[in-house]
Amino acid sequence: MQRSAFARLFERDDLAPLYCDYFGAFNVGLSYPKPHSVKEKILTGLRQAQPLLNALYRLAFKPGQAEHRWLSSYLMFIGRKPPSLHR
Repeated sequence: MQRSAFARLFERDDLAPLYCDYFGAFNVGLSYPKPHSVKEKILTGLRQAQPLLNALYRLAFKPGQAEHRWLSSYLMFIGRKPPSLHR
């Protein structure tokens, strides 16, 4: 998903955005191919290699550098309601 489209989901008068960005490493566990397909066999191998891939990912990029639409599996929004609405 595009970060801008995700951020628009939280555009409200009663919510002040503090953070909205990609985070985390690519996760092959989020893909669900058809059972018994070639894609399933490939993803099974990649899932088994995921810990090694995560270590290489962290070695290749400094913290905060790899958060990108193509490399991160997640988007996170952190916002705050004004104090008058904390009831």
